[in-house]
Amino acid sequence: TMEENNTGLINDQLVNQSVTEMEQCIAQLEQLLQPLFGQSLHEVMQDLSPLQGAKINVTIAYAINTLFYLYLKTQGVSPATHPVSKELQRVKKYIQKINEANNPQTNTEKPKAVLNKEATARMINEPDSSNKQSKKRKSSNSGRRKSKKRRKK
Repeated sequence: TMEENNTGLINDQLVNQSVTEMEQCIAQLEQLLQPLFGQSLHEVMQDLSPLQGAKINVTIAYAINTLFYLYLKTQGVSPATHPVSKELQRVKKYIQKINEANNPQTNTEKPKAVLNKEATARMINEPDSSNKQSKKRKSSNSGRRKSKKRRKK
């Protein structure tokens, strides 16, 4: 029918448009990456900061694993059960860590150590008294230890 022909024509046009856009994106990507193609990875990494080097390494790892993931899909293999999925998750964690290092204000993780303000104030305001208390504890603990040793014999 006429409607089916129009739908098929529209789908063909969309596919052709998508392929053309993809080819343009690949051409732009090749142009952007051209300076890197003339050097070894080691040469490229020498001029970078550690954070920039980490970004390149994690990007390469992500790209390779993603390509392999897509290859598995084209071969009819379920990538979800393949080790490449775990590797992609691992690489994503590194990407997240790099992003957190790059943008520390976006880090929402709670601090691991908490300051006891009352104890700190006591130590600052009365340094001698806390020192005396710790000496008393040490002398009383050493007496206890001796008595325990005697009991063991």
